[in-house]
Parts: sequence; structure tokens; C-alpha cells
Amino acid sequence: GKLAMKLVDRFASRSLRSSVCVLFATHVCHWKESVHQCLPVHIQGLESGLETGNLEYACYAAAEYAQYLFLTGKPLTEVEPECRQKLQIIKVLKQDFHIQYLAPWHQGILNLQSYKLENIEQLIGESYDETMFLEEIVKENKLTLGFSIFFVKMFLAYLFGHSEKAVNFGELACRYTAGVFGTYFVPTTLFYHSLSLLVRNQANHSELDRDDLAQVDRTLEKLRNW
Repeated sequence: GKLAMKLVDRFASRSLRSSVCVLFATHVCHWKESVHQCLPVHIQGLESGLETGNLEYACYAAAEYAQYLFLTGKPLTEVEPECRQKLQIIKVLKQDFHIQYLAPWHQGILNLQSYKLENIEQLIGESYDETMFLEEIVKENKLTLGFSIFFVKMFLAYLFGHSEKAVNFGELACRYTAGVFGTYFVPTTLFYHSLSLLVRNQANHSELDRDDLAQVDRTLEKLRNW
């Protein structure tokens, strides 16, 4: 990844710079560095894409910058304006796929800021309305967009202690991870899905489910290897 970045800079391949930055920041950097180190490269990809007219990768950079920023755990007061700004850039560029890629995340952030306790995982509001898109996304097996919806729903359900819903949404998110292969989203999904399984077992006040524990063990082994 770093070699590709150096080659692009060395040979002044401006037309390729945006796509290389995005692929490195989203799919490579996080395996060796802190996610925080990926964020400046996303911004480079965004700026380069806008300069060269590579709007597809400019919008990937914008969306994935906002998504990764959220996952760093920064305060929502910092994340929400950044996410809103990046979503607005994508809207101005009229990239419909990328709007649907980022909008569920922004709506999830807005849900958290609203302190809405009931149905916190429903992505319906100012930025996104899942009822308009979810059926088509599932029917047409749109992996990346499906992942975005189910991951955010899992994350919200887990945070607010809705463990059964979190497990179910996590299972759905895992089915769609082929659409985000190689990204930081994959280990994050497995991590929160495992936590949801443990919380569900704890909430049931019964003997821990062996299948759930075996799944958690398999996830831990993957995370150790990664």
C-alpha cells in the first residue's frame, strides 16, 4: 500500500492518486496502523478526486472518512458536522450510491444525539429513511448498501442494550460483509456481534449457549490473527 502511494507521487500519476489513496486508507492502512492514521489519506483521496474529476473515488473517500471517523470513538459533536459536510459534498456531486452508503451512518449519529430510547435502531429521520430503500437493497442483494444499514442498526441496538436485536442485525451485517471486504468494518462487525452474543446470554440469566460461545471463540481467534 505504501509502495503504491510512493509510486503515484513519484511518477505524478494524478489521475490514479484518488483511487490509490482510497484503497490504501480503507483497505490496507488499518491492518497495520491505527485507524486514526487512515483519516488524512482519505482526505487526500477526496481532494485529489475533486481536482482530477474522479468523482466516484472522491465520494468513496468522503464517505469512508466519515465512517472511519465515527468508529474512532470521537465525540459525536465532532463527528456529526464532519459526516454532514461529507454527505453534502456527495449530494452536490449527485452520486446516489454514495449517498445511500453514508446516509444510514449519519442518521445513526442523529439518532444517538436525539437520545431517542425507543426504536433507536430505526434509521428514519432527517438524513435517511430505511423504509424507502431497505426492501430493494435486500431484494437486489446490494451488499455494500445492505451492510451499511445492518451494521448501524446492530451498533445502535448494542449500545442501548437491545441484545436480541443486536445479534439479529449483526448476523445480517455479517452476511453482507462481502460488500466491504478488506475494510475496518469487517473486524468491527465481528467484534460487536460477539459482544452482543455475550450480552444476550447474560441477559437470559441461564447457562451460556454453547453455540454462541463457540462463535465468540472463533471470532476471537480471527481477531488475534488479524
